[in-house]
Amino acid sequence: GDALALCFAIDLASALGDRKAALRAAGFVASYWQERGDRGLRPSMPGYSLALSWIALGFAAGGRFTDAERLAERAIYQDAKTCGPVATWAFSHVFDAEGRTAEAISKLAGDGVKYYEEGGLSFFDGRLASYGARFLLDREGHGEGRSSLRIYDTAFDRVLQYSGYANGNPWSQPQRRTPRTRREVMKESAKSFLGQVFGGRNEETLEDVVRDEKNQGKATLEDVLAWMPPTPQLLADASFLLLRLTVNGSVLPSDQRWAELTKAWTTSLSSMLDQHNIYDEGPDSARLSHMAIIAASLMCPPIALPHSEGRVFLLSRAFSLFGQLLRSDSSQPADETKKAWAEVVKLLSEASSSTDDFEGWDIELRPAIDQAICFAACKSQDAESLCIARSFNSLGVSLRPNCPEEWYRYSIVLEALGDDVAAEDARTASVSLGAGEGGAGVH
Repeated sequence: GDALALCFAIDLASALGDRKAALRAAGFVASYWQERGDRGLRPSMPGYSLALSWIALGFAAGGRFTDAERLAERAIYQDAKTCGPVATWAFSHVFDAEGRTAEAISKLAGDGVKYYEEGGLSFFDGRLASYGARFLLDREGHGEGRSSLRIYDTAFDRVLQYSGYANGNPWSQPQRRTPRTRREVMKESAKSFLGQVFGGRNEETLEDVVRDEKNQGKATLEDVLAWMPPTPQLLADASFLLLRLTVNGSVLPSDQRWAELTKAWTTSLSSMLDQHNIYDEGPDSARLSHMAIIAASLMCPPIALPHSEGRVFLLSRAFSLFGQLLRSDSSQPADETKKAWAEVVKLLSEASSSTDDFEGWDIELRPAIDQAICFAACKSQDAESLCIARSFNSLGVSLRPNCPEEWYRYSIVLEALGDDVAAEDARTASVSLGAGEGGAGVH
């Protein structure tokens, strides 16, 4: 019961972007079980490793990285099959905060995939796979863009295609049937074999076959759960990964994936408006998470999103303008375009210094803001915007000194400001930490 309550609490904290709430929930459960002594949480109890992994995740989200990593390792050692996805989620927070790119790639894009590849409920495996793709891009290696793009196609584009959301015309029910279990196949084979041997009447008549063909389009509960339509969380993860691939240069703004993702967001928001009034604040309103609101603004104007204010509204405005500039053609005047990019930097800077209740989980919000600020500042060629980007990157290399991508991005801004010596030092630091390693066929 405590583990289930902790699971719901951390999921809610994730949707609200409240790191402190996640830490408090994990700390309360851990201290409660510790104080119970012999009646507390013991390795022999059912669900021990799962509860341990959720506690580790709460600690990791709240900043207690050493304790979180130790608990996650213990949980995976106890029962990797049960708690692997949640423990991997905790590991991803630890590795991202400390800039441990090589270990993160191993856990989320290498051999560690086996720990979460079966955690497909509500596309949770796709969420962790997107983290792995971003860690691959952090290494700035040869072929890492293609490897990350394959992860995007496998985890996200596949869902948009089979659900019809990529074309803006979703299916009313799954168009595929759930794969039959081995037991069902063997049962049907044995029934057919016995019928042929003993000459018994085959239970499945021609009328039954015709009836099954006519009813093949009727989806069962298993079909719906196996071929679910994309959730707002999946679309948000896809949006941030595709944004990173675009900023990285692996995907062009005119790529078909952007058009398909835009149709998916439009379709998803329209279906929510048909079922609920997402602008209301009543108990029955279907509200999007804060990160989903920010991600959707890349493709949709902020006015088409649920009510938001403060930091969320500033970020929505910034990413909406960012998306418009990415999709705009070169016919616009250069000076106006540069001013618009400078406005993006200003909005993102104001949002980062905002003191409202929304913090956002670092592994999701921080990379998007840092990448967008650096990209927009370089596009604006504005000295003030570049100085803002330099301050963000300086903070990044201070907090995550082991991340090669942080140093590489820092070198780009320094070079744009004319500090060639410091830019070369930053590039050297990036290479020494593993930038440029790997190959197209490695992952």
